[in-house]
Amino acid sequence: MTTASRKNLFLTALLFRSTSAFLPSYYTKRNSFLPPLAMTKSPPREESAAAKAADAAFAAKGKPLPTLPIPPPLLSTTPGSWAYDTMSRRVDEEILQRTYEENEDEFNTPEFATALANMEALREELRNAATTKLRHLLPLSDEQAKDEERAEEWQQWHDMLNPYVEAGDTWLTAPWMVTEFFVYRR
Repeated sequence: MTTASRKNLFLTALLFRSTSAFLPSYYTKRNSFLPPLAMTKSPPREESAAAKAADAAFAAKGKPLPTLPIPPPLLSTTPGSWAYDTMSRRVDEEILQRTYEENEDEFNTPEFATALANMEALREELRNAATTKLRHLLPLSDEQAKDEERAEEWQQWHDMLNPYVEAGDTWLTAPWMVTEFFVYRR
């Protein structure tokens, strides 16, 4: 595993600690705490490699592990909330629109035709965020799969998204942090 991949794995584990899919075992053992499944829609599962890596990194630095339960994840299902506005409107209408406008000349060249098509597909999904189910990243091409770091990163995203894809979560029903980061990865 490369240094960049380890750093990516560690940072990702820290960022996704509030999701039940990555709930470390010390919470379930010490506090008998699991967020209600109705809130997360993710089935309980074994502690992920990302959570174990984050725990090991904290322990290696002599930092104490938290003893309080992790709060339930922030979802984007409540109209009028910041999370709902972000995923149902702001990302598409403001952020991705501005990205297109500021790079319009590049997007409209043959070299960026695929990128533009992918961005438009993502924007269409976000316009229907309440009903569009999350999906995994597109499979890597044979050439892309030869790049070990890229293949590892693709697998990490697959593993992180899998509980929400399998549960049939949408852009709004999956934890906000997962969907927000996934937008920028896509």
